[in-house]
Amino acid sequence: MMLLSMMKTKETYMTMAMMKFKRQIPNNHKKKLPQSNFLSSNLKELKEVINTTDEDAFTKFCDMDLFSTLPTAIHRLQSAIETDDLTRDKCTVIRSTCRDHLDLQRFLVEADFGMKARLNYDEKSGASSSAKKEEVNEFLSPFSKDVYELGEVIEESILSNIGSLANLALKNSTAMKALIGTVEMYE
Repeated sequence: MMLLSMMKTKETYMTMAMMKFKRQIPNNHKKKLPQSNFLSSNLKELKEVINTTDEDAFTKFCDMDLFSTLPTAIHRLQSAIETDDLTRDKCTVIRSTCRDHLDLQRFLVEADFGMKARLNYDEKSGASSSAKKEEVNEFLSPFSKDVYELGEVIEESILSNIGSLANLALKNSTAMKALIGTVEMYE
């Protein structure tokens, strides 16, 4: 999903306002968004689990707390984005939800790559492997599906409210910053 390409179909609503607003922002404003605490803490735990010397790394991987709380977190993000209240705070909610969505995507990619790399290492070193790559795919598949569906909810919410969001952004610089930040995250 490319949010930027989705928004280009509706860009007539925001193009002029965004160009005008971007001219008012100094060049040093375009900073990278800080990595969220969610991602940094869970990546640390993921790396510890994958790099464990224990032969049962896959079981520890599957038992990570994040995987048991992920469905609830995704539901919370979907609920936050689906409200109809279009205020400047809604634009901030959209931006933070998009950031969390991207963090979840990054985490799942890291989890998939890291666990499969561990299994490859075990296989090459002759150590007994705790799982097969197919089991990693099978375990991560429902989480990937849920995160993908969250992306679709975000897309639908933005596209169905693009006119109202554009009007809000024209009237409120905080909302404009939040929407520009959201688009830049997906670029």
